[in-house]
Amino acid sequence: MERTVARGVKVCRARTVSEPGIDYIRFEHAITDANLCAGEQVRRGGAAGR
Repeated sequence: MERTVARGVKVCRARTVSEPGIDYIRFEHAITDANLCAGEQVRRGGAAGR
């Protein structure tokens, strides 16, 4: 991720969060801080009404 951002590429991700969280969603949450530090832009939103 850091190399990609260093090349000037903008990396954005939108995550829809549902409850209860499945293993992969918990994994994504666990690595979000590292991705943010590497330059990724992450936006989160709930899956209300689903």
